[in-house]
Amino acid sequence: MTVHDVLDHMYRARDQSGLKRSLHFLLTRRALKAAARLFAVSNFTKNEVEKLFDIPAARIEVVYNAIDERFLRGHASETDRQMLAERYLINYPFLLYAGRISPHKNVVRIIEAFSALKAELEKDGIFPGLKLIIIGY
Repeated sequence: MTVHDVLDHMYRARDQSGLKRSLHFLLTRRALKAAARLFAVSNFTKNEVEKLFDIPAARIEVVYNAIDERFLRGHASETDRQMLAERYLINYPFLLYAGRISPHKNVVRIIEAFSALKAELEKDGIFPGLKLIIIGY
């Protein structure tokens, strides 16, 4: 079983009643304890699973997310790229953040890091006009 995060149990569940929150926690704990092996996507998630659900560290292995190789080669034709650029008014090159817009995702830090990166790249004349596109909910 793969665990991406435990934020439901740390933050999001606060809006639910105590009964729903407790039931959700107990069912999650039961599923995690019943799993033969757990995969966490980061050391932070591994540590949180250990602490919150009392799962032995030896049963949790950290396996980082990785990009699917199909994305390295690209699959869109030049016509597809042109159509998307015109439809969404996007000029290449760009970096894309697609994810939740909430405090724990630290989107402000992404913007700051992008700004620093862009300044460094511009010094060397690399990727002029690089843009950061943020999509999420």
